Amino acid sequence: MPEKNIYRIKVDSLRDLILIAIQMPLKAIHLIREGDSYKAFIFFQLVPSRRIIIFELDNVEGKLIESRFIVYNSISGEYSFTQKPVTSPNVVHIPIIRIKEMII
Repeated sequence: MPEKNIYRIKVDSLRDLILIAIQMPLKAIHLIREGDSYKAFIFFQLVPSRRIIIFELDNVEGKLIESRFIVYNSISGEYSFTQKPVTSPNVVHIPIIRIKEMII
């Protein structure tokens, strides 16, 4: 039986997706339009295997769609959205990457 190489994990909220993103070596959240709604996701590859994990959040709305960055305050745990990076020592910037098409 062939080994499954792509695993999809659905998260419950945007906060959960952000908390996963800040733990990644490459911090980015991808956004793709699917019909009338948007989906946000993060890729993670288990090294040295060829397994890929995709953390997903369906039906994304609001500021995530309009913004370019998520600003996560590592002291307070709060997050906000912005078009430009903010200069502060306590924040982590997570770029929002818009994907036009994804073929897996």
